[in-house]
Amino acid sequence: MNRLPATLCKNPICLRLLLPLLCLSSVLSAQSIPCDGRLMIINGYGNANVYPIVIDRENGVSGVGQPIVERETPLQTWNPESYGYRWKDSTFYGTILFQGIEYIDLFSLNINGAFSNIDVSSPNLEDGSKILSGCLSNDQRYLVIIENRSLPPTQGGGYDPTLPALLHKINLETGSYAFDETIMLYGSADSDTLGVFIRDIAMDPVSGLGYSYDSYTGKMITIDLETGVVDNVSYPQLDFSPYGGITPNGLFFDAFNRLYGIAHDMYYQFEGSYLYEFDKSNGTIAHAYPFTPPSDTSKIYDGCSCPMTVAIEKALGQEELRPCQTTEAVIKIAFMNQAVLANPASLRDSFPIGVEIQEVLYNPYGGQVTGIGTNMLDIQGLQPKFGVDSIIVRLSVAEQMPGGAYTCQASLYDINLSEMGDSRTSIYSDYLPSPAYNDATPFSVTPFEELEPRLSFQKCEGLPVVLRLFENTNGLSFHWEDGSTADTLSVSVSGLYDVSVNTGCEELNYTIEVTDNILQVNLGPDQQLHFGEVLTVMPDLQNSSPISSYLWSSTDTAALSCLVCPIAEVLPIQTTATLSLLVTDENGCTVEDKMAITVERPVYAPTAFSPNGDGSNDYFTLLTPVDVELVSFRVFDRWGGLLWEQKNGATNRTSHSWDGRSPNGEQIPSGLYLWSARLEYPDGFMQELSGEVSLMR
Repeated sequence: MNRLPATLCKNPICLRLLLPLLCLSSVLSAQSIPCDGRLMIINGYGNANVYPIVIDRENGVSGVGQPIVERETPLQTWNPESYGYRWKDSTFYGTILFQGIEYIDLFSLNINGAFSNIDVSSPNLEDGSKILSGCLSNDQRYLVIIENRSLPPTQGGGYDPTLPALLHKINLETGSYAFDETIMLYGSADSDTLGVFIRDIAMDPVSGLGYSYDSYTGKMITIDLETGVVDNVSYPQLDFSPYGGITPNGLFFDAFNRLYGIAHDMYYQFEGSYLYEFDKSNGTIAHAYPFTPPSDTSKIYDGCSCPMTVAIEKALGQEELRPCQTTEAVIKIAFMNQAVLANPASLRDSFPIGVEIQEVLYNPYGGQVTGIGTNMLDIQGLQPKFGVDSIIVRLSVAEQMPGGAYTCQASLYDINLSEMGDSRTSIYSDYLPSPAYNDATPFSVTPFEELEPRLSFQKCEGLPVVLRLFENTNGLSFHWEDGSTADTLSVSVSGLYDVSVNTGCEELNYTIEVTDNILQVNLGPDQQLHFGEVLTVMPDLQNSSPISSYLWSSTDTAALSCLVCPIAEVLPIQTTATLSLLVTDENGCTVEDKMAITVERPVYAPTAFSPNGDGSNDYFTLLTPVDVELVSFRVFDRWGGLLWEQKNGATNRTSHSWDGRSPNGEQIPSGLYLWSARLEYPDGFMQELSGEVSLMR
């Protein structure tokens, strides 16, 4: 065991490490913050307000609610770090990290916003190390803080993965806030690093292990607070690149033993802030909710919660119900505080008239159950058990229940929370997907006659079609003509198919018609184009269902002006190209056709010209359908002597053509002359030509 006993702190080196860290003055309050498992943050470099974190799982985002604690006087130069909430005295305890100064004070903040901290006489931490992580122990006795250690400045400074971190336990019950012990934290024997670099720690309310994110290994780790053993090998490395690479700097559990981490980039005004939810079973990121901080927030260095509480969540097996359907209600209960286990409690779960409680399928807490056959379940004398478990109830919807939107909610009542300093005697269930807290669970009832069966399908050529009579098949049982009982049937042949449906109230019979879908497309014959010529392609379509999409493609990727238009305009530049069109109709059927396109590059070179100034045929010009670069254009006499040359010109230009003169302006006599040209097209294609031309005067 890697302990540094309190008696060893008489050693000057140990005093240098421990004494400067923290001192505290606790401010108790007659008014308390309910320990209800909510996640919380404290605003740093601002007003020091305490905000609850809310998660909107339906929309995949997170943010904050109204302040739990509001201060009239801002604390604008403090960084609340390494804090936790202590339900025994309704007070937040934590450390203050002063920017640019290597020392830390302890602070307390209560429900009234009363803030207290005491400076210490020797502010320097060992070798410039810092404390960036902390939380309350599960028994509420200690503020647990972790010191990330650094190399001495003479050795270059910086955090050192070869140095074990130090875990300090500060006693909050003695009044003197003494350091009861310090434990060295060592990585697993088969780990690549001995030390750890921890931004925060959270205590598992069930196992008692500390959970952290280690920046050295890039993994979630667990810490045994008694032995100091760190497991930094069991979990995989985490990839935060989809979230801007921002790693968590605050960790906390909710009442149902779910682990979260708040992460933000303080230097870029919270761009890319996230609330992570971790899967403890494999150490991975289960969900990442973009996080919107409060508008008055300057910095968030940590977060905390009070999971040592009692809480309820409620969910239905299906939230879209119909008459005569059965479903299950799962009432998840967290008894996370030993102080409430001695006294029995009662549970009530009420439903709208028309929903009947058929049976309690599972109940680990015992008690006297009443209300079977009614819309209100009552269990008295329920005996709490530490941990998270569920009561599962089977429900049925009456045949005559009107359609509409409904809610239902469970509650624990006659519960004694006084040992927790909580005056509540009832706790209501929460609907987890919504951002509201302790809100009822919604569901809807749709009468069967309001459902519209789909009685006709079209089958794509060569493919089977899946027959689905209703989009929502909850609570329905099916019997197809082939004897199968699934809610769908796959068929490969058009025709009529019979199916019977049992709604729970009655049995109904339907006949579904399957016809062959018609979908054909023809782009027409292959095409030959001159370079620079635009081709408009209008596909010939035959279809029995509306077209939902067009998708054009070409081996000449630059040729298409639009990829999703019904009509395509093509300007190919490659010598050969294949044009394709994929058409999809509303049934999901697809058809494709292709067209081959050949691009020709014709060049017209006159065989004679008469440069006599009459305005007709005065120039020997190379002509093309579109302008093409003339790399070189030369004229020779019959012995090969160069008479005229044009470089870096263009076709179709008289200014880049031979006017029958020599370079010095002398007229060349009539006769037969030789010429050569080299053309370069926009796609890089090089064309070399040569021939004869007669000059006539």
